[in-house]
Amino acid sequence: MQVLPFLTILATALAGQSFNALIIRSGSQYQYSLFKASGSDVAVTGSDMKLVLNSDGSLIDSTSKKYLHVGDDKKLTLADDAQTGFSFKSNYLAYKDSQAFEVCDGGKIEVDSKDSSCVSVAVSAYSPQEVDDVKGTDTALTTKSATSLASATPASSATTAHSATASASGSSDGRKFGLVAIHSGSSVQYSSIKKVKEHPHVFSVGGSAGEDLKLTLDTESSTLVDQDGRGINLDQNTGELGDVAPFGRQPATTGFSIKDGHLSYNGSQDWKACPSGDNVFSLSNKECTGGIDIALKVVTV
Repeated sequence: MQVLPFLTILATALAGQSFNALIIRSGSQYQYSLFKASGSDVAVTGSDMKLVLNSDGSLIDSTSKKYLHVGDDKKLTLADDAQTGFSFKSNYLAYKDSQAFEVCDGGKIEVDSKDSSCVSVAVSAYSPQEVDDVKGTDTALTTKSATSLASATPASSATTAHSATASASGSSDGRKFGLVAIHSGSSVQYSSIKKVKEHPHVFSVGGSAGEDLKLTLDTESSTLVDQDGRGINLDQNTGELGDVAPFGRQPATTGFSIKDGHLSYNGSQDWKACPSGDNVFSLSNKECTGGIDIALKVVTV
């Protein structure tokens, strides 16, 4: 007789949001750094973390199962006990409604310390995704949806012809990365590059449709593969960057590399956000009417 209430609890499991904490401070050495675990400290250097903002306002590293904790000294550290008060405000991380994060001595993160020697930064919630809440005793991070929270459409299908897929060879370390558009003062600044089901042959710069693009670079062949195992094609006529065709034997485009933390093609880091609708932009490396010059910042996910 007690089974039904238990099943009801399971069916209404609270949802958290996984994300990468991307530091934003134009012109500083910390621009586009990520939160890292350095011992018990949260810093700009150290081991990778995958953060989850739980529905109760606690923030946890799902890898170590340690909670992020703001101490009386304002330092952000890793602890066993949960501390609530974290939230998102306009896609930026906040603590008790304050977005006043700082990078201080030794690259360590503090919150609203007002120390003049620290560098004030904003912390963008990069590549958010809905997941189950994670607690300190949990052993796995379970994705509730393969779609970014900012997305209104499902992820692209991975059931494509074998000839249209590609796999990373032993020359790749297997790390996935996303891309962020960079053009200070423009409407696409910090916009994620996205893969949209309706037009996988050309990726979007920002927007609400689709899912954040995640790539792997094969350094030996200088080709790219997306999260669905599809090779990446750069159309030599239009300059559009997207997936290879789903059928036939179209090879993935060669010539990609990562230089100074940006995606490069044949040595060039010049890309364009080309208008393709009302406040909608497509990614290309060729001139287009009304296009915005951008660089593509590589962000490990």
